[in-house]
Amino acid sequence: MAVTSMAGSATTGAWWMRRWTKFMQQVGVASDANELRGLRVKRLEVQPGLIQAQVVARRHERIANRRKGTLHKLARGYVNGFDVITVEELNVSGMVQNHHLARSISDAAWSAFRQIRTNKAASAGRRVIAVAPHFTSQKCSGCGEYVPKSLSVRTHVCPYCGLVDDRDVNAAKNILRKGLDEAIADCPTGTG
Repeated sequence: MAVTSMAGSATTGAWWMRRWTKFMQQVGVASDANELRGLRVKRLEVQPGLIQAQVVARRHERIANRRKGTLHKLARGYVNGFDVITVEELNVSGMVQNHHLARSISDAAWSAFRQIRTNKAASAGRRVIAVAPHFTSQKCSGCGEYVPKSLSVRTHVCPYCGLVDDRDVNAAKNILRKGLDEAIADCPTGTG
């Protein structure tokens, strides 16, 4: 998962899943990631002379707790830092069907992060606005013109106004603008 703010700071995750997969292969529990998905082990108390399944279960629990902790800390940071949070309303279940991206998206726990962030924002009295993701990375945040590009192009270069920005930062600016426009439109007086 990569969360990009307008300032260009990006937070990535899912490193623990790659480390866990490597560990599982080293201890001989699973030879590949497909075997890991089907692995279910009962959680047992820590005792001297643990069997291999218990070691794996403890390792899995620690990684799951790290994942949850990271998501909670990241969500709390956004909720404490902003009164209005604008996000893309992504179709995560549809994106997981792409076999090239499925593992990374699942590892990043996008849906879980969305749920945690929404709950924390509601409890803190903050507002989360989900905007349609259509053309957020192709529209220029400087002049509003559409600049078509493939997913492999990571830099936004506008031939109309000359704006050069990271693709994700450009998209973040467009998402913020769309979200704030929706917030102003929802305001009863129309003044924000």
